[in-house]
Amino acid sequence: MKIPAISLVLYGVVCLTFFRSCKAVSQNDILRYRSSSDDPGHVENCGQANMNITWLPKELDPHGSLIFDVSFIFPVDFDKGTLDADIKLSGMEFRNTFAVQCTYLQKAIPTVTCPARKNQVVKGLYTISDLSKLSSFPGKIEAVLRAYNSDKQEVFCGIVKTVVKG
Repeated sequence: MKIPAISLVLYGVVCLTFFRSCKAVSQNDILRYRSSSDDPGHVENCGQANMNITWLPKELDPHGSLIFDVSFIFPVDFDKGTLDADIKLSGMEFRNTFAVQCTYLQKAIPTVTCPARKNQVVKGLYTISDLSKLSSFPGKIEAVLRAYNSDKQEVFCGIVKTVVKG
């Protein structure tokens, strides 16, 4: 029973990191993002949504911050549903399904209006200034995230590959 518990802890850390500390970026952050010579990390689209999501720095430092650039068009209506998370972390694999709501996303990305409607556009640069909770998970992380609305229609499918510096 350790794997589901670890998966829940990882999910909790990711959600707390993302949803509670995400905010719109400052002008300095925008300049830093646009002038960076680093290759950004990106979410690989494995679904039907029209999206482009990138972040800098590509490798995450628990003592640093993260800027991400979102361009996403909702392919279907979304108020609540489920998130299937398949996560590979330090040679272990975890799989879980979680209940999600549009308001969770809205807390992270204020330009989202809830309930989200089909063809709603979400764009913006955002920053997460506190990545310290990721220090418990150094190494390579690969996650396949699939979100569905309450009618079981796919809202999002993305593959994230990154490294948390240790």
